[in-house]
Amino acid sequence: MDRQSKPHKLDILHKLLPHWLRSIFTPLFQCIYLPCFRFSSAGAPDKCIHMAYFGMNRARAGVWAKRICGENFTEASHVRRIWYWNIDAYTEKQFPDCQLVLLETCKLTEHLLARKPGFKMPMWIQLALDTTKTIEELKRASQRMRDEIPRTIRKYALQLEICRDADKVAPFIEQMHIPFIHGRHQDNAFLSSKEAIVARFESSDLLLISMAGETIAGVMMHCDNKVASLHYLGVKHNKLEYLKTGCVGALYYFSILRCIEKNMHSLHFGGTSPFLTDSLTYFKLSFRPEVIPNTFLPDNFVKLSLRKKTPQLLDFLQKNPFVSMDNKGAYFRNVYLDASQIKSVADFDNVFNKIRCGNIAATRVYVQGEVNFIRTCVNVSGLHANTEILPYV
Repeated sequence: MDRQSKPHKLDILHKLLPHWLRSIFTPLFQCIYLPCFRFSSAGAPDKCIHMAYFGMNRARAGVWAKRICGENFTEASHVRRIWYWNIDAYTEKQFPDCQLVLLETCKLTEHLLARKPGFKMPMWIQLALDTTKTIEELKRASQRMRDEIPRTIRKYALQLEICRDADKVAPFIEQMHIPFIHGRHQDNAFLSSKEAIVARFESSDLLLISMAGETIAGVMMHCDNKVASLHYLGVKHNKLEYLKTGCVGALYYFSILRCIEKNMHSLHFGGTSPFLTDSLTYFKLSFRPEVIPNTFLPDNFVKLSLRKKTPQLLDFLQKNPFVSMDNKGAYFRNVYLDASQIKSVADFDNVFNKIRCGNIAATRVYVQGEVNFIRTCVNVSGLHANTEILPYV
């Protein structure tokens, strides 16, 4: 449990304000007077990633800490609030080993931060697949759809049930969705209310996967105005033995077939991490979708700033290319490379083939070391039209 520092005088004053005045003052107060959460990855202090998160939402801070510092991150117990304009000075003095700073933004601070170095990153990105294409076209673009998923469906004799029975919703929530989300996010899990899930079911199909007569996974597919979207994925008791059957892949595969059957224009895969090698994001990218504006997710953003460029930070950035946005809503793919590790065009292509994604305005490649060979790789690979090469300094 975090140990809060002594309340600031402004905190006390804020609580004493009349309700009507507090409702006006609170949004501004929360934008510019931010708690600081400090996290570190596991391991020796000189080999860790150290990050600071400035924002009101502890749960969001925990999600970012897990993404950047890993499952076994540690958190400083002392939390205090910092004025927006004092963040740089505070971090430099109190957290000199900090390599990354993440700052929750609002409309006010977004405008103020526009010229500050760093990246505007969405909390979640939403991916969608064009289902006006035939299944043959989709399979040609995706090896997972063409080979891997059909093979596992045959191997484990997985079967699809399209359910409209309201009595099956409660067991789905309790036995599949909640355990799966808790297993993936632990203490940082965000769960919709049961009432919200039941309400969603009223206009959705519940797709269930069974094996040997046992229902082991499910997801809701909502259809509206020729657009389908997936919600509330679940695997029974989040058991590894069920996950190993490829039931999640089967759910996506059968959902795509269902969309084509219903003449849907697209299938929205839901929210996922902006780090493109995150396990779930990486899985979704294998279907070759594109990034789209959020249709049902909250628009929460952070400003990500690289503060202390250490070998550990470069290693993290190399392994975790990510999506950022500009103030006009265009999406950018950011990739960090150590030129000494790219020995051939095939090495270069291997990096980018894993993170292919549609609706990307441009790719920014940040290079540590000699850039000439990287330029050659970009040209040979046909990426030069929308790729900018920048030094990592």
